[in-house]
Amino acid sequence: YLSIRTTPSDLSALMNEKFSTASFEIMGPLMEKRLQAGGCVATRRWKDAATLVLSMLNDINGFMEIAAQRGDALYGRWWLSVLWGTCRDVRILAQQADRELKMHELPADTLKSTEVVIKKSFTICVSDRRPDDQNLLLGSLEVMNQLFKCYFKLNTIRLCANVLRTFESKCREKVLLSYFQMPHLATYYYFLGRLKCFEGNFEESERYLKTSLGLMPLENSIGQYKFTKQRRAIMRILIPVRMLRGRIPKPQLLRQYGVLEYADFCQALQTGDLKMYRVAMEKNFDLFCRRGVQNVMERVRMRVLKRLFYNIFRINNRNSRVELNLLLTGVNYLGEDMDMVELECLVASMIYQGFMRGYISHKKQILVLSKDNGFPVSNNFV
Repeated sequence: YLSIRTTPSDLSALMNEKFSTASFEIMGPLMEKRLQAGGCVATRRWKDAATLVLSMLNDINGFMEIAAQRGDALYGRWWLSVLWGTCRDVRILAQQADRELKMHELPADTLKSTEVVIKKSFTICVSDRRPDDQNLLLGSLEVMNQLFKCYFKLNTIRLCANVLRTFESKCREKVLLSYFQMPHLATYYYFLGRLKCFEGNFEESERYLKTSLGLMPLENSIGQYKFTKQRRAIMRILIPVRMLRGRIPKPQLLRQYGVLEYADFCQALQTGDLKMYRVAMEKNFDLFCRRGVQNVMERVRMRVLKRLFYNIFRINNRNSRVELNLLLTGVNYLGEDMDMVELECLVASMIYQGFMRGYISHKKQILVLSKDNGFPVSNNFV
């Protein structure tokens, strides 16, 4: 659980003769707390371990805040790897502590307290006004990623907007690729894609998720797959978004990333099998709720209905006037309990959202489709 690492660049900073002795003075207490936390982890005392590492993060925040105020460049970036590791460790330990507290029916507020301290770290990083080659802005992205993970775990996703607004005011998207590290960017775009998915902006969600996927190399120099776990996490969100926008993944892609729970949905989209969609949804609903894509998968139902109605349209010799009774028969045959009023509301909603072009003649009980393109191949819908 404890992942603080020292890189060669950090060691060179430590060995620099001009480096401030204040940095060494704080390292003693930090290492003492880290070793104590390691002992707590070994004996599975998660709450105590989280408290110790949180105290470490508070000490680091205080030191970095003083360093930023002094404006001393030698106090700067070598601390970032320590900050990143501590933020990650305290988040993981806090989650584990909360799980343990819930098992004993005690108040689980460790992660909530941790979020406050991590947010202070983020504020220190983005508020540093030293020159670009000396300030701590480089550390803000990874700290923000840890905040995103806290917010998603605490189900306070609305708070992500405030953090994003602060970050974007300091760093525009066009300079991200040239300034921040690729692993941090991949995580950042992944969470942006998830946020856009929650907001219903599926076009932007797809763009960000594909950007995150593109930042991770598929294979290493000897042909072995890399970042399989991370790519699978992206695919679990990207595939539903792409299905909603009318793009069906191939079966080999589902097998490659181990997301076969979407296989039945793909088949339902291709055939218009509403019953298969409903059975698959009932089977995987809890899983989709945990992933936060249940709303997307519920909206995929409109795509399945569009395919079903298109099949009925073809059976009807592509006549632009389709009796509503034909549509009602097809829907009820596949296990839906629907009356004519509900069907009319459904068809009107599909027309409004752009899945079909036409209008309903309530008096004649027919659906009049556009002769040019009654079932548009379009990804733009409300």
